[in-house]
Amino acid sequence: LMDDANVPSLLSAPYLGYEIDARVYQNTRKFILSKDNPYYQESRDGKIKGYGSPHMQMRIRNNIWPMGQIVQGLTSTKLSEKLAVLKMLVSTDGGTGRMHESYNPNNPSYFTREWFTWPESLFAELVMSVTNQCPERVKFPMPKVQSAL
Repeated sequence: LMDDANVPSLLSAPYLGYEIDARVYQNTRKFILSKDNPYYQESRDGKIKGYGSPHMQMRIRNNIWPMGQIVQGLTSTKLSEKLAVLKMLVSTDGGTGRMHESYNPNNPSYFTREWFTWPESLFAELVMSVTNQCPERVKFPMPKVQSAL
């Protein structure tokens, strides 16, 4: 079993408007975001977590894909999880201020695709989702996130 940190993916199914069984989706999500997923990675200090893709070259097979982290945030109904994902993303841009295709969780300055608009667009949507300014989606209206402020 595995999931690819791409869109479409199992994690992104509700975001894409697929009808889901909530219990099955939560179990699938738990698996995808765990060490049971063979493409899940954590930094040595445990602060950076995410998963990648089996179709990457061997030298970067253990990289994390920001797109997968962003989808994790977009499909979360918990503000704390969304904010944790945003914090990871901002801290792993390799000093470029951009989202990349993938990065090494132990050294984010090693990344692929310096400029990749697909995850950057999804990142903007994630930021908007924590401010409740994201336009309602036709197929998958995200629940409004309750602010802790």
